[in-house]
Amino acid sequence: MNFRTFLKDNLTILDGGMGTLLQKAGLAPGELPERWNLTHAEEVTAIHRAYFDAGSNVVNTNTFGANTLKFSTDELDDIVRAAVENARAAAAQSGGTQEKFVALDIGPTGKLLKPLGDFDFEDAVSVFAETVKLGVKYGVDLITIETMNDSYETKAALWAAKENSDLPVLVSCAFGEDGKLMTGASPAAMVALLEGMGADAIGVNCSLGPKALAPVVREYLRLSSVPVLLKPNAGLPTVVEGETVYNVAPAEFAREVAALVHDGVRVAGGCCGTTPDYIAALTAEIKAQGLIAAPITPKHDTVVSSYTHAVTFGDDPALIGERINPTGKKRFKEALRENDLDYILGEGVSQEEKGVHILDVNVGLPEINESEMLTKVVCELQAVTDLPLQIDSADPVAMENALRRYNGKAMINSVCGKAELMIIGGPSYPECDQATVRLRDMPYEAMLEKTAAWWQTIFAGVAVLEQVPAMPQGEKLLQAIEDAVSSATRERDALDQRQQADRQRLAAQQAKIQVYTQQLEEIRLQLSQLEGSQSEASEATAAITESMTALKTEEAALDAEA
Repeated sequence: MNFRTFLKDNLTILDGGMGTLLQKAGLAPGELPERWNLTHAEEVTAIHRAYFDAGSNVVNTNTFGANTLKFSTDELDDIVRAAVENARAAAAQSGGTQEKFVALDIGPTGKLLKPLGDFDFEDAVSVFAETVKLGVKYGVDLITIETMNDSYETKAALWAAKENSDLPVLVSCAFGEDGKLMTGASPAAMVALLEGMGADAIGVNCSLGPKALAPVVREYLRLSSVPVLLKPNAGLPTVVEGETVYNVAPAEFAREVAALVHDGVRVAGGCCGTTPDYIAALTAEIKAQGLIAAPITPKHDTVVSSYTHAVTFGDDPALIGERINPTGKKRFKEALRENDLDYILGEGVSQEEKGVHILDVNVGLPEINESEMLTKVVCELQAVTDLPLQIDSADPVAMENALRRYNGKAMINSVCGKAELMIIGGPSYPECDQATVRLRDMPYEAMLEKTAAWWQTIFAGVAVLEQVPAMPQGEKLLQAIEDAVSSATRERDALDQRQQADRQRLAAQQAKIQVYTQQLEEIRLQLSQLEGSQSEASEATAAITESMTALKTEEAALDAEA
């Protein structure tokens, strides 16, 4: 059975801590534990086997910090190969009868990504990709990305996994006591991002014990439409007689984790301080309570997110600021041509201060490289505002490049819903849900009707605000109306372009009429000069009749087009 099939129908028991057990086995301070796959293979295999014997379905390879920032390419290859071999040997040696799988374990790089740090997103993707490729090469069943404390680095790791494998991927993050990641992401933001990228299971691990992590876990359960994962620590560490111990014993740990399994967690294990004894206690507790995999309810939420929070479209209106857009804005066009990012970013900050919930980002000018500028503006905006972004472009390449670098789940705008365009975004966006429908590709009459309806709404809103100038949220509504006017102006410009084409066709028809008029005058002149026979006169009359018929046909066509 492959892991994805197993996950669909079963509770999944993971393993527990690795580092503390390696330290007990003799790992020296400062020594890289991943090298033990080569130098102490028997000890590593014994730990894996103990977890399988305790009831784990999934054991992570000893590769948490295995990447090209710490090891050469050749040594990394040897480490991942040995790590997979050790885990496979443990599964073969274990007496457990449960389904057993080996996961490639991937942890953080230890570097902070731009704009908060100096490590570039694409460099992070490349580092994770090298480890992923080796895991695929040596035959792991799935990938575990864990203990992530930055949403952007989490995205880089998951992107690398999706781009370089078709394996199932579990993703868990380390939340603090404030219920957020170190760089500020809420559970809602991470659910939106990771579900949007197609993770097979998402959740939390490390940092705290099961009771302290319970509020975050329940938030995941409330929002997620994929299996939720939990790997808490054995409480908090303390030092007793020179030895680090944790304050939650196996039996208490098992009860608290089982309670969250009862609430809907489908993938459970342990992290720092936990041992095979903790996993054995959890397995026994789940069996004693008769717990089974809880059904997953699709939430059908329409959500966008930034690197800190999510915005859900529901009963309350979401205000989208559309001033980062060159349409009808001479100064903004100048800023784009002159690469004046300060002005562009200022527009974003100004709209945030006025209370918008989402920022539209459109930099489409024919004379600039839209793809390059759109990605640059998206990245720079995220350094000055944490609002979710609406990436606005009719160019699928520009859209995809910006989505790749966006730290969150973006809203998209101006790309029509053609099937070939709905796969933009690469592996991170298997399905693009458009929250808005543009007027592009509408029949001309429908386009006019839609634009007229927009203007009616705008005028009605203005009338209400004029009557009640002190109404709550009035400033925000005024901003919303201003943004709606900007959007309607763009659509009016599109209409103007069509009308310009109509005017060009009208001019062409008028030119044809002038030609026929000249020909008619020439024929009349020839007729007056005729002194010949009746037959010549008849021919001239026929010619006149034919020209008049053609003229009427052209005039009728012109009337129809007008």
